[in-house]
Amino acid sequence: MKKILTILVAFSFILGSASVVDAAVRANLSNPEQGINISEGDTFGHQPPALFGFEGWVPDPYFTFCKSLKDKPCLEAKSMMLWSHLSPCSLGVSTNCIDSFYAEDESGKRIQGEFVRYANEDSKWSFDESASNNFPKTKGMGGVWRLSGLAGATTDLYYVSTYANMQAEKTVGAEISREQFSESDFESGISPIKEISGPYTSSVASDSSNKSSDGSKSGGVGASYALDISERDNCVMLET
Repeated sequence: MKKILTILVAFSFILGSASVVDAAVRANLSNPEQGINISEGDTFGHQPPALFGFEGWVPDPYFTFCKSLKDKPCLEAKSMMLWSHLSPCSLGVSTNCIDSFYAEDESGKRIQGEFVRYANEDSKWSFDESASNNFPKTKGMGGVWRLSGLAGATTDLYYVSTYANMQAEKTVGAEISREQFSESDFESGISPIKEISGPYTSSVASDSSNKSSDGSKSGGVGASYALDISERDNCVMLET
């Protein structure tokens, strides 16, 4: 059965009360109980994991999928790029991972969240951690966490993700050695969710073998998904 995860309310709950801020509303920074959804959520639901080798420092590079850091396209490349939703540290990850997810009330009492599973864990690409290269364990597209006991909450399930677009430079034709991946884009998001079964499919990554409409090498690189506008505006994640 295919599933979709849908947003119930906006960004955050504060124990004892909940506040929602609509898009285009000016933030009241003096209100400590205000939850603000900065992102529209498109990155989290529609940016699947992938690793590319590409020609660095050229105007229109050709991107090729890599199965691993030692795969031929990455071996022959000057530059590598990773799309990653970071894994929980509790799963044996030592670098670039989500340490915890919790809520805290005004008295400082903390309710700790529990990791349930990866979201879209059957994504085509997943990668093992390489701590020496600052390369994170990459699997799925964020995670489902359980956070119970929040006053005013209508669910105990939350979608939690920290997405990182990371790049590294190395010698052409050589395996990556001590080179480090660094973040060029870094976003975090939390959404209360419910799961709804239906005929849905997840987002799929594409490299430069996907022909672009403008004839460029890099124009076809990205992600695609079959989703009508009403679902796009109400979903944080599609799963197969």
